[in-house]
Amino acid sequence: MGGLGKTYLLQNVYNFTKDRFEKSIWLSISQSFSISKLQHDIASHLDIKDKIHGVSEQRAEELINAHLKEKKILIVLDDVWKPVNEDNFIERLGLTIGHNFKLVITTRNKEVCRNVKAEIYEMECLSEEESWKLFCIYGFPEYEGNRAPEHLLDVARKVAKECGNLPLAIKTTAASLAGATLPRERNSKLR
Repeated sequence: MGGLGKTYLLQNVYNFTKDRFEKSIWLSISQSFSISKLQHDIASHLDIKDKIHGVSEQRAEELINAHLKEKKILIVLDDVWKPVNEDNFIERLGLTIGHNFKLVITTRNKEVCRNVKAEIYEMECLSEEESWKLFCIYGFPEYEGNRAPEHLLDVARKVAKECGNLPLAIKTTAASLAGATLPRERNSKLR
């Protein structure tokens, strides 16, 4: 499910741990991606872009693979949409499971990691209480304790509930309220 904060959480983990590796690579994978483009992105991070320029995908795969054998690397594939073993996706990028690298994948679909020996961590929506707290932090930062003012409480709770306990929706919606300086302006945004 989108909006749970998978990418946000992983960005924090990535930033915290990337110095433990010789190289850290973050690749955003979309629904429509190009193996060749991803290979070039990896090669760029590995400082071997010139070596794969103009070569076939297969040769780029071999060069990346050979280069990775010697390094301790963190690789993040963010927002993967189709199973990573489909069409030898991982191998075609030049990544061989078992080399000295850590591979982390974010996805909305558990099937993406089908047939891959991996630990899977599932994220869940926030509880209603957590959602409300987050809504107040972003929607009412100027109020003591980040609490909704009494005259907006009912409407704000309804709006927060409409966000479906999804952190991204809550943060975006609530933050749009924070810019409203007059009670009337905020009231109109809430409705």
